[in-house]
Amino acid sequence: MKVVKKTGLVPVHTKIDKTVFGVAPAVAVKGVKQGTLFLVDIPEGVETVEFDVPAAPKAEQPADVDGVVQIPADWETLHYAKIIVLAKNLLGADLPEIEEKKPAEVARDIIREELSRRAAGNSENEAE
Repeated sequence: MKVVKKTGLVPVHTKIDKTVFGVAPAVAVKGVKQGTLFLVDIPEGVETVEFDVPAAPKAEQPADVDGVVQIPADWETLHYAKIIVLAKNLLGADLPEIEEKKPAEVARDIIREELSRRAAGNSENEAE
């Protein structure tokens, strides 16, 4: 993707309005991917800089060991969205909807229950 060196903007237009305007490279990348913006050819003589489109980040998956979803020791400090994903992976399904509770609260409860279950299982194994 080419950026006009003088302005730092990427020339684009929309599907409906063919009027050319400039946007920041990050906005251009997002708009092109969504199909809402279209790149415009830059005339000769206009100095440009090549902008590398960053690769999409890989979604983080909780590590599975022998089919068991691993719960990081610092799970409570994770972003709420990651906590929800972790809880969904533990359940193997979407979170249940519980009135008066936000999804992050439900997810935290699920993780705490799983940690308690695992701790109880380890205690039983050690007693044998």
